[in-house]
Amino acid sequence: MQATALIAHEGPTFSCEDIILPDPRPDQIAAQTRYSGVSIGTEFAAITRKLDKE
Repeated sequence: MQATALIAHEGPTFSCEDIILPDPRPDQIAAQTRYSGVSIGTEFAAITRKLDKE
């Protein structure tokens, strides 16, 4: 299954990249997201674990 992922790079840089996901198991479902909001500052702080220090 193909999906688009928000990938974090060095520094506060992100990119949208196509990735391949495994098919869901029988006890899982696949859902398609139509829209998503991203706050680069908050997401980058979470990924770099800066939010853990506050």
